[in-house]
Amino acid sequence: MMRFFTCSILFTLYFCSFAQTSQDNGTTDLLYKLQEPVNGLGTISINQDTRVQYLLNKHIKINEGSQTIKGWRIQIYNSSGKESKEQAKKVREKFLAKYPDVSAYLIYQPPYFKIRIGDFRTKQEAFYLYKDISSMFPVLYYVSDEINFPAID
Repeated sequence: MMRFFTCSILFTLYFCSFAQTSQDNGTTDLLYKLQEPVNGLGTISINQDTRVQYLLNKHIKINEGSQTIKGWRIQIYNSSGKESKEQAKKVREKFLAKYPDVSAYLIYQPPYFKIRIGDFRTKQEAFYLYKDISSMFPVLYYVSDEINFPAID
């Protein structure tokens, strides 16, 4: 019984140590930071191939430079042809005249010109604008897209 109790305590402490280290994010030298001694708590020693550390740092740097995340936009225009670019610009201007606070993007994906609006994290966020503009733009739909980071209020 004593052996079981001791093993369960060690097992719990082992997993608690992982929970504490997961709070440290945002540094490119994560492994060095973990190995720094902390007064009264001891040290962590990490033995691994240097390629693992290189890949981890590369992954962190790539994600730090990213200015977009997966999200949703509403597509209000999609057309190809001679006048599609000018028509897309007119649709964008019409939208921005009524909703100046919402981003509107003119996208060219050959051979189509598209107008997508908003930077929504979820479809539910996009729903309210979708409902408002459905009478103004009869053909519109949700599109999964890379969106800009939402503003922090």
